[in-house]
Parts: sequence; C-alpha cells; structure tokens
Amino acid sequence: MKKLALVFAAVLMLAAVFTVSANAATNLWDGTYCQIGFGPASGFKMHYQDNDKLVGAMIPCEPGATYKVYEEEPYTNNRFYVAFITEEPYTMMGYYDEEWAPADQMKDPSAVFTRTAPADAKYMVIYLGNDGVKPTGLVIEKTADAPASSQAPASSDAPASSDAPASSDAPASSDAPASSDAPASSDAPASSDVPASSKDPGKTVDVEDDGISPIAIVGIVAAVVVVAAAIVFIVLKSKKKN
Repeated sequence: MKKLALVFAAVLMLAAVFTVSANAATNLWDGTYCQIGFGPASGFKMHYQDNDKLVGAMIPCEPGATYKVYEEEPYTNNRFYVAFITEEPYTMMGYYDEEWAPADQMKDPSAVFTRTAPADAKYMVIYLGNDGVKPTGLVIEKTADAPASSQAPASSDAPASSDAPASSDAPASSDAPASSDAPASSDAPASSDVPASSKDPGKTVDVEDDGISPIAIVGIVAAVVVVAAAIVFIVLKSKKKN
C-alpha cells in the first residue's frame, strides 16, 4: 500500500510540474527602451528618436505570428498601444494600426493586446508614454507561430507603411506627439480610409500556445528525475525487507 502511495504521489508531482512549466511563457522584451510615439496627434505617423520624452519599446517580429502584450502593475505610464512596422524605423513613418485607435484608447495601461503580425511586418512597436516615465512591467509573449504557409496572407485593406493616412488636424512633424491634449477620435481619418476591423485593442483574446518553452523542458526533466528517484527508493526498500 505504501508503495502504491509513493508511486501515485510521484505521478501527481510529475503532472503538476509539467502543467506549470508548459504554461510558463517567455517574455520577449529584454528591457530596452527607445523613443517611440504614435497616434492621432501625429497624424497617424510614428515619431522615432526625435523626442527624449517619448518612451517605447520595439522587438523583431515573425510575420503571421500572434503576440500578447500587456503590463504588470503598478501602471506608471500614460500611453499604451501596439503597432507593427515593415522596415527599419524612422521618424514620421507609417505603421499598421488596424483600429486607428483614438487617443483615449491609447491611455489605458491595463489593456491587453493580442495581435497577429501582418505578412510583411518586420518589427512590433509599443508606445508607453510621452512624459519620460519608464514602466518596468512590460510583457511581450508569442502565443502562436506563423501558419504552415510561413506567412499570413496580406490584407488588401491594410495600409502600406508609406500610405498611412494623415490627419488634416494633426500637428506638424516638429510638434511633440500625442499629449494629454491629443485630439479626440473625431480627428481620426474618415472611415472610408480606415481598414475594417472588429478587434478591440483592449480586449483579451485567449490563444493557445503551440510549443513547449525551454522552461517547460527543464521542468519535465526535473520531474522525471524525481519519479526515477522515487522508484529506486521503493525498489531498494523492498530488497532490504526481503
């Protein structure tokens, strides 16, 4: 009876370690900040390295892959939005932004974004603030690889990086990007020029992880070692009794 109990406990331990390890995701952000800002106040163009008050992050992305972006509390930044670019960044370049979010949607640090990179995306960019405050809890996880076709089909409705619509009410490029006085959503481009999307940038979408992370592999190996040790212990104890 004791033998069965030990074996059962070892199996439960293995299952628990495997479950926790398999669900552990890797944060793709290495903690490096850069000067990035974008939104309605800049005419839906991206500022890059031209204002030391801008706080943002950028990582290379895999076209067609799905990413989850969120922040851990406490929230200290005054902007939070995610977009994709198709080439090396430069100031006043266009970007992929399916919702053309108004300024108020870019000011919610508790938002959780689940976005799939366009077929020609090269980098994911995250706008975190325009007051120089650097949050420490940014998390970027890849939740799904690109489809087997290697790239997601390009959307005919997606704006090319060089054709992002400009707002007639947007300040000139020399002006600082989105501030607390950023224009409301009524300044966004007309709906006929905006790619249709039913996504809500603040809505969490659960996407299953297709792969097992290195952390999961380490957990599995550790669990196997524990089970093996338990079995050896049981065998040795039985031999001593005999």
